[in-house]
Amino acid sequence: MAQSGVYGNQKADSLKMSVSSGKNKVYIKFSSEVNFESLRFNSHIITYEDILFHLSENKNIKVAPDKDQIELYDALRNTKYDQRDSIDPGARIIIKRSPGTRYPDMVAKRKLIFSNL
Repeated sequence: MAQSGVYGNQKADSLKMSVSSGKNKVYIKFSSEVNFESLRFNSHIITYEDILFHLSENKNIKVAPDKDQIELYDALRNTKYDQRDSIDPGARIIIKRSPGTRYPDMVAKRKLIFSNL
């Protein structure tokens, strides 16, 4: 059974994930980085939310509309993970980070306008 990651409401030690301990691992890196970092965990799968929690706790990245936007991609298949996806051990994940905005509604309207051109 997967560790349930309640983002923002869970202590780091209760998640039982770290860079150095655990029996399963995924490999993560930002799109601007060269090398993958090994992220170990103690369950059979890891959730999208668990990775966001790790980034928040260990990389000081705050995910919110007015902060940073994070997207996770499977490096081998070049597909985007959905937020409700679980991630299998051994996966290589590329993290794409974009700056947030204070005006998410305005940005959404602008994207809609330009996508229809």
